[in-house]
Amino acid sequence: MKLGSHLSGEEHGARALVPPAFHFRFRFSLPFLVAALPFGITPARCSVTIDDRDLSARFGPWSFRTPLDNIADAAVTGPYRWPKVLGPPRLSLADGGVTLASNPGPGVCIHFRESVPVLLAGGLLRHPSVTVTVDDPQKLAELLEVAAATGPEPVDQLADDVHVSLMSLTTAQLRERARDLGMTGVSKMKKADLVAALAPGDAGGPGGGLRDGDDG
Repeated sequence: MKLGSHLSGEEHGARALVPPAFHFRFRFSLPFLVAALPFGITPARCSVTIDDRDLSARFGPWSFRTPLDNIADAAVTGPYRWPKVLGPPRLSLADGGVTLASNPGPGVCIHFRESVPVLLAGGLLRHPSVTVTVDDPQKLAELLEVAAATGPEPVDQLADDVHVSLMSLTTAQLRERARDLGMTGVSKMKKADLVAALAPGDAGGPGGGLRDGDDG
């Protein structure tokens, strides 16, 4: 939503103080939405945010926040078996990871250098990874991969770093990276199209292009 003239000067000033960030929404399929509602999980209460310092996510009443330099890597995964991910957050007994699923995938599996608490408050239970099914998993994965390499920095700089990193690759390398991130139909895509598909969008654009302080 564009900021309109109906905002007062005071509101404009308060808006300008909001630090810029990339926001990703969860994409809900109908069966997952129906299963999630009894647990207080709705599209309006689910998001993933990257700001200058932290990665944070909310999935209904569950949430976590961790510094960007705690991210080890991120990869697009899925699809997932419905019985294992439908409904509230699911804990993997195999590795202790948590899945926050709003659809059967694909999603982004984020690994941390130090485990983070998600399911229980107070850090009583920590998890080495979290999987999120956002609306643009490829762009989230690309941002987090660069963030894992660079650490905390202004989000505009992070976006520039992603673009520079992508432009340094050949078309063949970009196609390989796109496939690694779960994209399909990339064999006929040109370099500019591949970069546009993998890089975060401008303010007000889809997926990771939403930035506080620019558009709402």
